Amino acid sequence: MATLEFSMILPGNIEKFIELSKDYQSFSEYLPQQLKKIIILEKNDKGIVTEETLVFSSVIKKEINQQSLHYEKSDNILITEILSGPAKGSVIDIHFSIDQSGTKIDVKISLKLSLKYKILQPIIVKWYKLILQGILLKMNAKIISSDTKLRS
Repeated sequence: MATLEFSMILPGNIEKFIELSKDYQSFSEYLPQQLKKIIILEKNDKGIVTEETLVFSSVIKKEINQQSLHYEKSDNILITEILSGPAKGSVIDIHFSIDQSGTKIDVKISLKLSLKYKILQPIIVKWYKLILQGILLKMNAKIISSDTKLRS
């Protein structure tokens, strides 16, 4: 298992970040080339189950389908567990906290890959980090844009 951790401090409002981060279907709007499609399959007491079509296009172009369970561990911690696909058993933990500059976002990814994909682990780890950073940056831009419109 590979573990990846990174932090970002972005000027967007923490409540808006958390709200946008729970709008799983909209993730494909932020990065349509990499997140081809996200469908909500089920909503229940445990959380939200989605099916995602991911597009890897670094060395080879490959579409991967996976299902994920998303839930709130607490008001400011969101967890995603990969239920199926090559990364089955992987967990993404996102923690939001208030920072003097805006919102601090700590991400921890515990990545498990099936044997077939182990050789690509360094590329896949880097891909997950880039995707999550890209989504968070696009969310921040959306938050800043909506705040600017409200002030006008």
